[in-house]
Amino acid sequence: MAIYEIPVNKAGKRLIAIDTGETAMPADVYKAVLFEGLKHFINLGTSKLKQADFATLNEFEAAAWAIAEAQHTKLKSGDIKRRAVGPKAKGAGVEMTEALRQAKISAKEQYKVLAATDKSMPRFSLINAKQWTASAQAMVNSDPDTWLAVARESLARASEAPKASADIFSQLRADPKLVQAAASAKKKAPAKPAAQAVKAKKGKTTSTIQPQA
Repeated sequence: MAIYEIPVNKAGKRLIAIDTGETAMPADVYKAVLFEGLKHFINLGTSKLKQADFATLNEFEAAAWAIAEAQHTKLKSGDIKRRAVGPKAKGAGVEMTEALRQAKISAKEQYKVLAATDKSMPRFSLINAKQWTASAQAMVNSDPDTWLAVARESLARASEAPKASADIFSQLRADPKLVQAAASAKKKAPAKPAAQAVKAKKGKTTSTIQPQA
């Protein structure tokens, strides 16, 4: 079974890891969790229904039932609206962040192989970072257990890797060309008006009263 990182309401972006293994929780608790999850997905969309919009109670209940049946069909086919396995914002779990990183690397490598034989595909250099992130998120969502396992393995290897010594970093120097480019970009950037000046300008009014002679 997998370990899922569940967002905690009103706790910022903090996640709590839930182990769904056979010995992680009592069987009846697992069944209750599964029941509530299925109940959530089956009833998606029914909250928008209002009895006042229907002529009779039977019509209102029939509309709710039709939505539930449609959701059941989507649930079985996998075409269902669901929360992403983990939030994409800063604060996501370490394992999920690594899973997304690994999926992005894999997506790029696979795309290069396909694009080499299919000239109708856009050039790799023309695809922006946002699209690679979306592709990685879709890959992880389609098989979270596998990608989280890949992430754990990667993190384990990284923790065992030898650390760089201070002597190695002491040899690093700022590249003069990069320093010059940064300085030039800073000079070309439009100056931002002071906050107080902007506030004063917004609050300034023009008087229409003429001075007396």
